[in-house]
Formats: sequence, C-alpha cells, structure tokens
Amino acid sequence: FKNCTVRLEHNVCYTQAKGIYIDTIKNGKARTNPISPYTAQLLQEMHKEQTDNYIVSPWVFTQDARGEVMHPQSPGRFLSRFGKRHGIKDCRPHKFRHTAVSLMITGGVDVATVAEIVGDNVDTILRIYTHTNEAAKAKAFEDYQAIINGTKSL
Repeated sequence: FKNCTVRLEHNVCYTQAKGIYIDTIKNGKARTNPISPYTAQLLQEMHKEQTDNYIVSPWVFTQDARGEVMHPQSPGRFLSRFGKRHGIKDCRPHKFRHTAVSLMITGGVDVATVAEIVGDNVDTILRIYTHTNEAAKAKAFEDYQAIINGTKSL
C-alpha cells in the first residue's frame, strides 16, 4: 500500500474437470506493477473490511466469508450483466487490458515498458495491440518535422 504497487505472482483458473486451481501467471514471471494511490486506498479498505469480519485469506478478492478465492469467471459474468443493463456491447475484463495497452502506446509509453506491465513480450504487443490511427500518424509526422526543422530536440 505504501509504495502503491501490486505484485502479480499467481493465476486463478477454472476448468470443469479441476474446479478452481492456482497456476503460474502468463509467461511464468512474477511482476510488480504500479497502482494509483486511489486504488491502493480501496484495496487497503477492502483488506480492513475483511480483517474486521474475521476473514483471514491470502487472497485479495474472496467469494465468501470463509476467505475462499473468488471464482475466476465472476468478474466476466458481472461485466456481462453490467454491459447488458447499460447497453455496452461485449463488456468483458480483457477489453480493459486491450484499452489500457492501446492507450499507453498511443500516449507514448515505450513498447518494452508496456510489455513488462502486462506480462507479454514486445513482439506480441506489436503484433496485437499497436493500432495506428490517423491522429497518431499525424502527430508522429508533426514531431518528425519539428525534429528536422530544429524546433524540437530528441
């Protein structure tokens, strides 16, 4: 909470045959990512609420008072119902990832950093997430012209 970071070490999975089980995260490499102070505050409040209700669990998101890990399909089900209620087509968790990556790249975050944050390799990010748009291309050309003209430095 103090450093406003979250450590990602495990992936909660579900299959009908196995039920809920814990697996390694994508690419097998644990990573620490920054979170906003507001998100850290919300997570801290959630932890305090769990503690106040005598819920002892290694999991941040639990499904019941026993501290069992939340079913991995719960967020998707919630978002699907939320989307239907509010007229949002195809509302699912992966859309947030795609949006975040696209916004980071469009905003100028280098691809290597984006790859590190989301746990992908640079090639995957470049292949899947980099969608150039007319505004981004125009801005890139404008920056190029400014560098050539000497009005912007590298």
